Amino acid sequence: MGILVFVVAAGLFIKHFVPSRTAKNSHLTAKALTRPPAAVKRPMRRPPASATTASARRSGSAADNDALILKALLNGTRDLKLSPVEVERYLNEHGRSATNLLAAFQASGDNRYLKDAAAAFPNDPHVQFLVLALNALPEDRAQWVTAFQQAAPDNRLASFFAALDGFKNNQPANALQEMVAAASKTSYEDYLLDHSVAAEALYLGAGRTELEAKLAATFGLLLPHLSMMRDLSRELGMMEASAMANGDLATAQTAASVGLGLAQQITEGSSVPTYVNEMVGQAIERQFLATADAAVVEQVLGQTAAERLAELDRQRNDIRQTVAEWSARVETGEFSAGEMAEYFDRVRYAGEPEANRWMLSLQRTR
Repeated sequence: MGILVFVVAAGLFIKHFVPSRTAKNSHLTAKALTRPPAAVKRPMRRPPASATTASARRSGSAADNDALILKALLNGTRDLKLSPVEVERYLNEHGRSATNLLAAFQASGDNRYLKDAAAAFPNDPHVQFLVLALNALPEDRAQWVTAFQQAAPDNRLASFFAALDGFKNNQPANALQEMVAAASKTSYEDYLLDHSVAAEALYLGAGRTELEAKLAATFGLLLPHLSMMRDLSRELGMMEASAMANGDLATAQTAASVGLGLAQQITEGSSVPTYVNEMVGQAIERQFLATADAAVVEQVLGQTAAERLAELDRQRNDIRQTVAEWSARVETGEFSAGEMAEYFDRVRYAGEPEANRWMLSLQRTR
C-alpha cells in the first residue's frame, strides 16, 4: 500500500466491566499512553553514505531512466511486486532467514513466505508482529499473542493486540488490564524501519535501480496493525457508550482516557512516522473527543476538546497542503534522482512529515 494517501476506515455489548475501584483510577494510568515512548524519539539514523549519494552520481541515460521509473511507479503503471523467480533467486543466494522471508513476503505479496517465516522462526518478534497484525494464523492466535508478549515484553503493541482479543473473546476486564499494562511499557515498536531496509536489499538484489528499490521498499510498507488499532478503538468506544447508558461514569472515563492514549500512540509512536499514522490516530482521537467527559479530556491532553479539535483541523489541513504540494512538484520532475533517493531514506529514518518538509524546503532554496 502507498504511504502518502491512505486512511484505514465488532460488536460487543458490555453489561459489566470491572470493579469501580479499578475503573476509577485506571484513567490516570492511561495518561502515560499519551506520551510517545522515549525509545522511539531519536535523531535521524543515517544509512550508509552510498545509499544517499549513488543516485546523485548517476548521469545521462541512467538518470533519465530513473525519472521514467519514478513517474511510472507514482502513476501506478509499474508494478512494485517482484516475480517468484526474482524472489527465489535472492533467497537462494542470501538465505531464508526471518528477515529475508518477511522481505520476500512484502516484495511479492505471497503469503507462503510469511507462513514459512512463522514455521521456521516462531520466536522472532518481527514475525510475530506480522502474523498477528495480518491475523495470518487465526486458529493459533492466542498462542501467538502470548509469544509476542514474551518476546517483546516492553512493546505496547503486544498489549494492544492482547486487549483486542480480550474484547473479541467477551473478556472486557482482561482487555482493560492489558490497556493499563501498556502504560507501563517503554516502547511502541512496529518494526517498519527494519522491514523497509530488508525489502530494499531484496529489490537491489533482484536488479532494481537504487531509486526504484528505495521507493518500492518505502511505499510497499505493510501497515496492517492500523486496521486492528481502529478495531480496538471501536471496542473502547462501545465500552464507553455502554457504561454511560448504565450510569457507570468511572468505566466510561476509563474507556475514553485509554482511547485518547491509544490515538496518541498511533500518531506519534511509530518507528517510521507517516501521514497514515497521523490520520488514523486523529480519526480515533476525534471519536473520543466527541464523547469523553470534559474533565478526562483536560486531564489526559491538557486542553479542552474544542481546543484540541481546532488543533487537529490545522494539522489535517497542513497534511493535505503538504502532500498536494509534494505530489505536484514530483509529478513535474522538479527533483533529481539523487534528491528522491535522499527523500525516501529520510521517510524511513526521520519520518514522512520531516522528509516532506526537508524536500519542500530544499526546493525553495534553489
